[in-house]
Amino acid sequence: MDKFTVHGSKLESDNFQDAEVLINEISLVMHPQYCNHSEGFSWGYNGSGPAQTAFEILFDWFRRETDDDKAASIAYRLHQKFKEDRIARIPQSRTDWYIFKDEMQKWIDDNYKGTCEVCGRVLRTEDPTSESEDGHTICVDCSH
Repeated sequence: MDKFTVHGSKLESDNFQDAEVLINEISLVMHPQYCNHSEGFSWGYNGSGPAQTAFEILFDWFRRETDDDKAASIAYRLHQKFKEDRIARIPQSRTDWYIFKDEMQKWIDDNYKGTCEVCGRVLRTEDPTSESEDGHTICVDCSH
């Protein structure tokens, strides 16, 4: 992935009606068929708007590497943690903010372990796993 810059903006510090999130200067599109917490983007608290914002950013990240269904599955499994770690911590009053590729990559590396090679379950770093005989990561349920 060459470039990945997230930019959140809104015109007024106390109003999310005009809030927008761009990735590489292109408006982020909602995907309610995969995740439907909110009809708009927001940040600065632990609610549905920041959850939707987190999902859409992660979905865009992972769909650059895989198909939409798998990207949605990964993003959905990780988005609440991403919301808590990053999106909810952006002050609500901020009218402009950025998350850069290296910050995203570090968060992904710290929180995403991959998918189980047997059942396809999305694995977070805290999920117990084992390694199959052929060296693939598998979830604890599939290791028995």
